[in-house]
Amino acid sequence: MPDLIEITGMTSNGRGVGRIGGMAVFVAGAVPGDKCTVKITKRKKTFAEGELAEIIEPSAKRTEPVCTAFGKCGGCAMMNMLYEAQLAQKEKIITDALRRIGGFGDFSLDKMNGADNPLRYRNKAIFALKGGKFGFFEGKTHSLVPAEDCFLCPGEFSKIAAAAAEVFDGRIFIRKSEASGKIMAMLMPEGNFDRKKAIEQIRAACGAVESIMLKGEKKPLFGREVLEEQLMGVRFEVSPGSFLQVNPEMTKRLYRCALEFAKIDKSTRLLDLYCGIGTISLLAAKQAGSVVGVELVEDAVKNARKNARKNGIENAEFYAGKVGDIIEKLSQADTVIMDPPRAGSDERTINAIAAAAPERIVYISCDPSTLARDARLFAERGYRIKSAQGFDMFPQTMHVETVCLMSRIEK
Repeated sequence: MPDLIEITGMTSNGRGVGRIGGMAVFVAGAVPGDKCTVKITKRKKTFAEGELAEIIEPSAKRTEPVCTAFGKCGGCAMMNMLYEAQLAQKEKIITDALRRIGGFGDFSLDKMNGADNPLRYRNKAIFALKGGKFGFFEGKTHSLVPAEDCFLCPGEFSKIAAAAAEVFDGRIFIRKSEASGKIMAMLMPEGNFDRKKAIEQIRAACGAVESIMLKGEKKPLFGREVLEEQLMGVRFEVSPGSFLQVNPEMTKRLYRCALEFAKIDKSTRLLDLYCGIGTISLLAAKQAGSVVGVELVEDAVKNARKNARKNGIENAEFYAGKVGDIIEKLSQADTVIMDPPRAGSDERTINAIAAAAPERIVYISCDPSTLARDARLFAERGYRIKSAQGFDMFPQTMHVETVCLMSRIEK
């Protein structure tokens, strides 16, 4: 028989949290403020997991998801929450991580920046294709959740994915340039397929497609191997494997904040770690004395160097390799901007940065827990958090970005 529960919180992966008999119960699809019944599916010593059975009294934070695949594909854990409530929850996630994991008891954000467009914001996506249908695989399975549309992506993406699904099973990666509106598709088929038919179908579905690539082959099936993009006055060439933030609107706001925190002028020697295709490096180079970018992915570094030449930027240089290996060979910098992957940085890199003793470190994070861990390591090496802002780069999902300024404590 289902148990009655009131949802009082939410986990970092989007499950509602309540208590039954003092035991924490995690409930997928529940929203803080819901009064509902749940069917317990798993019991442990300190917690339980349950399925949402019936909402007795809906939360004031609840709304109706626009997507029919909500709760199945796993991509939009917060689509059943009002957008204002999503922002408040994400601010709490960041604050809780810095206080609990990082040990910064009085931490608070200066600002939580919400998106003007919480739908249709993504510039890239990967769709699964199976049996003539497209969609996404259900979490931890290879079971396809069909989709008529993905409300996080431009409408053209669904048309392209539907056309590709008629030709082959596998996956398709799609990227759109905000500057030109042009689209690149990379095909990732399972086995042999009719290449000519795939090209014809995709181009017929969307006239904006200017590049069709096949994974594992350098020569395009159609068009060019790169897409032209522009960000804050700097032009970029982007290949399928290049890292570029998925939300153009929020990327501009985040980068402006990062550059403002860095306080760059012509005397600044900037080190940009995990620099990708050089987006921040090249934006900063217009104001800085010198910029050094470091990135693991060789192709991204090639793109960065090419992008520097394309924009006539001569005071930026780029190195390919592990950040921890290369940073020790580089000259001192007075300012560091770092944008590590979700796993965060590592102690060797943090030691090397601290040894170089830059005046300020701007840390861009896509995971509050690893930011908190790394900020604690920096604090133990003579730095303090001076300012921080949250950015909702991924509306409808549990993911959130943080820009954190750390300054060296004068001894």
